[in-house]
Amino acid sequence: MKIHGVQLLKSSDLGRHSLLYLKEIGHGWFGKVLLGEVNAGLSTTQVVVKELKASASVQDQMQFLEEVQPYRTLQHPALLQCLAQCSEVTPICWSWSFALWVI
Repeated sequence: MKIHGVQLLKSSDLGRHSLLYLKEIGHGWFGKVLLGEVNAGLSTTQVVVKELKASASVQDQMQFLEEVQPYRTLQHPALLQCLAQCSEVTPICWSWSFALWVI
């Protein structure tokens, strides 16, 4: 499946080498929210990355991974789409579709 030009992997894993952080745009109990780009072959796509702080406890890691589960299958035009996870090394992070909201 493709969303905004990013190929969703069946395993939902995204290699960290494919992800480029551009800037920090927020933070929460878990750590940082970053604007980034995913290298998808010959093109790049902007994404939002939710990154768990490296010092997170095992309980925090479990909560971080569990909290995203409902969003992995939800698809609605009004929701950001959870694209993939980067969990092969710490810190664990999730990449989300990027939407620029204009009000």
